[in-house]
Amino acid sequence: MKDTFPKKRLLILGGYGNTGRHIVGLLLRFAPNLHIIVAGRSQEKAEAFVKEVDNAQASANAVDASNPDDLKNAFQDVDLVLVASSTAAHTKLVAEAALNAGIDYLDIIYSDTKLKALRSIEEDVNNAGLCFITECGFHPGLPSAVVRYLAPSFGRIE
Repeated sequence: MKDTFPKKRLLILGGYGNTGRHIVGLLLRFAPNLHIIVAGRSQEKAEAFVKEVDNAQASANAVDASNPDDLKNAFQDVDLVLVASSTAAHTKLVAEAALNAGIDYLDIIYSDTKLKALRSIEEDVNNAGLCFITECGFHPGLPSAVVRYLAPSFGRIE
């Protein structure tokens, strides 16, 4: 049976970190139509984790959240960035790079600094028709927004 949904590309900043590795594992298990790019500052750590999960749906990329050029290059041909690292100080750079790339954004960070940065570009995000979700997983109910966004990538949802 041929897949009817196009493969989405999800870049996870902090993908080999404590939280990111659990997210990657769940997505690899339950989202067959999703390609996951495990990203972080260390190419070696990203590659080691991708080798550990041994799944063709995953690839590695070195991305420094404080480097606008890294972000711009990493967000090419990506549908969504999920921030699973503790990079609240770099939120504005990451969010602006997502906005400029025309991709959706999701983070799991709880931070007033981050909220201020996201609010500063809220009008631009809305005008671009993008979906930016923050504090996902921190507040009850927000994980369902992730499921809704990624649902077309799943063969079925239980």
